[in-house]
Amino acid sequence: RITADRGYLFGYQPEDLSAVGELIDGRIDVSRISGELARGAAEVRGSVNLISRPIGYEGSAELSNADLTALLEPFARESWGDSAGLAELEFTFSGEGMTKAETLAALVIDGTVTVDHGHVYGSTLFAEISDATGIDEFHALDITRCGGQLSIADQRVSSPRLVLGGNDARLIATGSVGFDASLDLEVWVGFGPETERRIFSRGILLPYVTDRHGWTNIPTIVTGTIGEPKVRVAYDAYPGTAVRAVPDAAGRIVDETAGNAIRGSVRSFKRLIRGLGSVFTGGSSSDGDGAEQEMESLPPLQTDPMELSETE
Repeated sequence: RITADRGYLFGYQPEDLSAVGELIDGRIDVSRISGELARGAAEVRGSVNLISRPIGYEGSAELSNADLTALLEPFARESWGDSAGLAELEFTFSGEGMTKAETLAALVIDGTVTVDHGHVYGSTLFAEISDATGIDEFHALDITRCGGQLSIADQRVSSPRLVLGGNDARLIATGSVGFDASLDLEVWVGFGPETERRIFSRGILLPYVTDRHGWTNIPTIVTGTIGEPKVRVAYDAYPGTAVRAVPDAAGRIVDETAGNAIRGSVRSFKRLIRGLGSVFTGGSSSDGDGAEQEMESLPPLQTDPMELSETE
């Protein structure tokens, strides 16, 4: 049994550490390590193979009621903005190596994360999303009951579905972020039925889906880096009926005069995207009802972020 007031782990300084384990034939089996990390309660179980070269390890970990600001602090960059909230993580891990570089290069993680009672203010990426879709809430995004599945491999953090947002606006993302800050994401940008939107902003003509909860969801592609993100509205997500005017909170589209003015642009967009297939589904091109059927095959857009594997 080992106890320590403080330790060090990749920029973190866990406190009040207590470890219970045993050494057998060059292998350390840890039945429990507990302590405080990022102001939350952490618990780890696993094993370390001291004979293998490089040294190998595997195990599982849980972190509850952690402070999101403290959790992100070792990796924080100015472009991330100001983040706050309560985070919980549960995951398995494995890897090998002695140095930080070796360990991060071989690190494999698979688990879940939830975030609640928080916000993200001043994020460069969210500002780009706001400019592309006209949704002001992404400049100061509230975080309520968010989360999803996360994995780490080949120095990239990936998710098949990660929900981030609150009652007014949210992101539903799939893809990955590299340790080098590179972005490769497909993101549904959503706003709630009562959310005001800059109706004459850049990007007024957008492809969108309204789900059964009344949310308007706009498909986007995010590339570049966290510091210099590039957000592109996926006009080719729904061939044939891709470009429509997104309604504002009161359900108005645009007035009749504006509608007449933009009708020609809509036809041009349809000609441009016809035959490109679906960005999100890989489907073939179609018009009318065919595009609606493609919408049905997309990942479900759900209010509850933890129903991640279910379909509507």
